[in-house]
Amino acid sequence: FKIGGGFHDVVYVTTVNNSVYAFDANATSASTPIWHVNFGAPANLHDADFGCLDINGKMGIIGTPVIDRQSGTLYVVALTRAGGGFIQRLHALDIATGADMPNSPVTIAAKDFNPLMQNQRPALLLSQETVYVGYASHCDKEPYHGFLIGYDTKSLRHTAVLNT
Repeated sequence: FKIGGGFHDVVYVTTVNNSVYAFDANATSASTPIWHVNFGAPANLHDADFGCLDINGKMGIIGTPVIDRQSGTLYVVALTRAGGGFIQRLHALDIATGADMPNSPVTIAAKDFNPLMQNQRPALLLSQETVYVGYASHCDKEPYHGFLIGYDTKSLRHTAVLNT
């Protein structure tokens, strides 16, 4: 990808601390990323009684992001503490800078969607100009739903929802 006036092989790394890093894959001794963004304090497994330890500690970015090479966009979901509650947001990041693209981020919402109880573990899917975000539960602790939610890649407008 073209970054900072040159072409780089880039490795993108996400963390449960709600961070995204871009590293030059060919600079094996580099300890500084090309860029880094953080989306704020992540939720923690101990913020609710899930009844198990399916995740060990923080639950910021769990699902694998997806990259749209044509538009140069990395899509990622972050679970963040917000005020006295929690929020999940879909971010569309410029792969060269890490900056949010226009209309990004967007709050993930649907009928019966609980941002803390829904576990965004599956990888994101990019298909026909739609980003799909899948959800499961934390150890089948009620109430939870299996969601698949679609967003338009350009506007990040909510376009589809399946609640199993």
